[in-house]
Amino acid sequence: MELYNLFHKRYKEHTEVFSRPGASLTAYLKPSDQLKATAPQSGNFLVQVGTTYGNPNRTNPFYSLLPKFSCPLRQVLHGPHRVEMSSEAISPLLSPHVLTMVGNDFFMEKEPGAKQLIEEGLKQSHTYAFAPSGHTGIYRMIKKAIETTKKFIYMEDQYLVCDEKMGGLDSMLTLLLNKLKDENFKKLILFCTRIDDINDEFQGTGWKHRNNFITQLTSAAPSKVEVCQYKTRGAVGCGGGSDWSIFYIHSKTWIFDDEFLITGSANCNRRGYSHDSECDVGVYDQNKFFVKELRKRIWRRRLNVKGISRSPLQDNDVDDFLSACRYWEKPDTYGMAIENSKQTSFQPAKYPDLNASQYADKVTNDKSAPVLTNDPGKSFIKTFIEKQKMDALWSLVVDPDGT
Repeated sequence: MELYNLFHKRYKEHTEVFSRPGASLTAYLKPSDQLKATAPQSGNFLVQVGTTYGNPNRTNPFYSLLPKFSCPLRQVLHGPHRVEMSSEAISPLLSPHVLTMVGNDFFMEKEPGAKQLIEEGLKQSHTYAFAPSGHTGIYRMIKKAIETTKKFIYMEDQYLVCDEKMGGLDSMLTLLLNKLKDENFKKLILFCTRIDDINDEFQGTGWKHRNNFITQLTSAAPSKVEVCQYKTRGAVGCGGGSDWSIFYIHSKTWIFDDEFLITGSANCNRRGYSHDSECDVGVYDQNKFFVKELRKRIWRRRLNVKGISRSPLQDNDVDDFLSACRYWEKPDTYGMAIENSKQTSFQPAKYPDLNASQYADKVTNDKSAPVLTNDPGKSFIKTFIEKQKMDALWSLVVDPDGT
């Protein structure tokens, strides 16, 4: 029901645009109080739903590039998603009065009916009524869980790159570093996707931030932190893309003291905690059974890889969190298909001999020089990227701060 309500809030505001010209789309999706829903049964779990919405009042990051770009001052929410570029930005050979519009067919008004709908959309408030300044509920739920956890945390995540602040919010890296200072806290285990599996979608910028995240944590408390990933297909003899992982980690899940679970769509990056629309659920198990059994089932699945693990782990092997940490600490000793950052370099297969900063510079040159200069119309991108290097690409496009 929470998921339905979340979707309905957005649906209702967007379909008001259609209803004014006469369409009746608002009738297609009823509000939850009109549904014949089964009443929730009482149980032993305390459940909370958290959401992320970007702040639509924040300055559009491309606005500062004027006069080369003409775009809304604030981050676009209900307005047309398009950018005007002056001839100066595209080519000095064109007349200075030439403007080029960039956007998809709808926002370029090429589709029938688009113009009227865009006009109606512009009449709406630029904010969502239910999140006028954005929302960082997921971040705050995780922050509170980290601060109140007593002994151990297990987390598996697709990205694991939240090493920078989001406005006034500390990075997830900072929150975890603060937790490691607690002398009573015993263990943090992080399981992530191989950087080679995600670096393309990060435009080559991910390794610098992933490396910083891992290095700072493991340096701060070597005995308390284990960061692991699956081995490559080549390492286990699976063949086909020898640098790829044998499995892709898409999960975004936290488990605290085998009592509290947070799982959902928010990755450990600035987008997930401040910029995009995300939804997580937190479950507190008062009987201390469900969350623990879930953690044990996850560990058996992650650590037992059919045809690779020498002696598949049984339920009792992973029952106690702290004693079972040995499988994450020294996976090779137990014949696991995972590897630990303390024993194996997590460096990307491309340019493995470069440190994180050198890698970032090299990828910037790779992407800006041969690719973008082939198209004179994109020369402004080359200039922009080369001027700002990877930090601009990261902050404006790949992992923006939505606060």
